[in-house]
Amino acid sequence: MDREIFFNQLSQIGEKAEGVRDLLQTEEATKQTLVIPFIRALGFDPEDISEVVPEYDAHVGHFANKKVDYVLFVKGKPAILIECKPVGTNLSIHFGQLFEYFGNVGEAKWGVLTNGDEYWFYSDTVEVNRLDKEPCLKLSLSGMSRKNPDLCDKELDLLSHLRKPSFDLGAAMPKAAALLNRALLGSTIRRELSLPSDDLVRVLAKLAHVPGNINQGKAEVLRVQTKELFEEYLLAEARKMAGKMLTLASPSEGSVGDNGSGSGGEDDDDGIVTTPEEIEGFYIVKAICAECVDPGRIHIRDLKSYCKILLDNRVQKPIAVFHFGPKKLAIDLFDQNGDAFSTPLDSLSDMYGIKHHIISSLKRFL
Repeated sequence: MDREIFFNQLSQIGEKAEGVRDLLQTEEATKQTLVIPFIRALGFDPEDISEVVPEYDAHVGHFANKKVDYVLFVKGKPAILIECKPVGTNLSIHFGQLFEYFGNVGEAKWGVLTNGDEYWFYSDTVEVNRLDKEPCLKLSLSGMSRKNPDLCDKELDLLSHLRKPSFDLGAAMPKAAALLNRALLGSTIRRELSLPSDDLVRVLAKLAHVPGNINQGKAEVLRVQTKELFEEYLLAEARKMAGKMLTLASPSEGSVGDNGSGSGGEDDDDGIVTTPEEIEGFYIVKAICAECVDPGRIHIRDLKSYCKILLDNRVQKPIAVFHFGPKKLAIDLFDQNGDAFSTPLDSLSDMYGIKHHIISSLKRFL
């Protein structure tokens, strides 16, 4: 299947998930409305019992008499386990269930946890027949943008080898291992950027030939300095990127962040100029939010009187609103009830000092 067609199929399921999220109260409703269409998109026929077996017996220890929601078969052999939960469920707390099932279902090499919108793909890249502790792929269908299919190239590369018409375990496993390594490295980098560990501080001190012994007290001082240097570096890179974007943008585009999505009934985009300060602020928020989500999910939407930072480029998911004028800098963030509160800024770097508020504003949607 053409990659763009496959991408659009997944995007349509994601849009459906957003539209019916509040209506799906049960696991069964989630299966019928969202998971079955996903299985079809993978090229499997849910009505063919030789391809898709619902309620497949697992018979595992204290999970005896429990059943895997779906097992997908390729050439008569189990290939993919799918364990479903109601839409909106935190999938991380259900890994143990999938782990137990995986070890007892024949030759299956893939396990999937899903709540209908998010699909977490696991395999056994570390130890044969033992499910990896971390997913190699976390796919959010509602986060996929039809306007930017290239953002999902790595995910689509893997999924293309898991579709039934082109199922290729030999090609999928190396990609799974690469994605798992990337995910582990990414989470480690975000953690170290947020709070450098003793190990990293000592390695950097050694590489930098910092004089003297690195005792605990000195390590704490170096930790603070390392964090400050990380933030300064990210800010400098954001400024460079802002300059490049302004240079490359044509005068007719006006806004960096519209992405052809329309204003959703808000300010007309005529005459909008995205300023260097707004672009710099966007990259600061993007860097801060990278602790929790893929930075590719953070988007900028500029309007005449203010500039929004959105999750998944959805106006219903505002993280921050910039009010950057010639005489004032202020940022609106949101509490857990969705109520906005404004914080004045002396400089854009002050945004790092309210990082916890920015992350809290983001986490309303996670």
